[in-house]
Amino acid sequence: MKTEINLLPIHPGKEKIGKLSSRDMWIMVVSASIVLFVAIYGILIMLNQNCLEGIQQVDEVIKNKSEYQIVYQSISDQNELLEHQIKLKEAVMLNKDIPLQSLIGVYDTLPTGVSLVEYTFIDGNLKVTGRTKNQEDIFLFKDQLMTRDLFKNVSIQNTSKKTLPDGENKTAINEAANGNIWEFTFEIQVADGDKN
Repeated sequence: MKTEINLLPIHPGKEKIGKLSSRDMWIMVVSASIVLFVAIYGILIMLNQNCLEGIQQVDEVIKNKSEYQIVYQSISDQNELLEHQIKLKEAVMLNKDIPLQSLIGVYDTLPTGVSLVEYTFIDGNLKVTGRTKNQEDIFLFKDQLMTRDLFKNVSIQNTSKKTLPDGENKTAINEAANGNIWEFTFEIQVADGDKN
């Protein structure tokens, strides 16, 4: 009878390593997952801590610079107020030259011997009070004003002959009239005055 003998060395550890049971495999997977989870959790906690420290530093910087922010807000409010004032000024100045142009037109037509005492400009109407030594100068002045395109209508509101008392300031016109003068009041409707 023949017997077969195996002369090769036998390594019992190799066979055990190569053959792992499914239970051992499951334990190794669970263990590796737990270790991986703990490592990732620790890294996330450290990153979170770094972010919180960064946020606290930014909060401190904001608290230290809050005074500057108040100044910036104040400057911003002042800038808005200034822009509003500029818009108001532009709206007011839109027709501001009409009274000036009207008064220049009146002075350009002023006859010799007539002096203006007072004038007011309200809602496109110019009211002029003046003095002269001759009543004819009043009508001449009115006719000259009517020839100007700047004025729509000129009406004489009042004329009166007066004697100035000695204490009142006398101009050359008044002195030439020996204290007797004519006072008049015109109401002049300005052509551009109703475009407001």
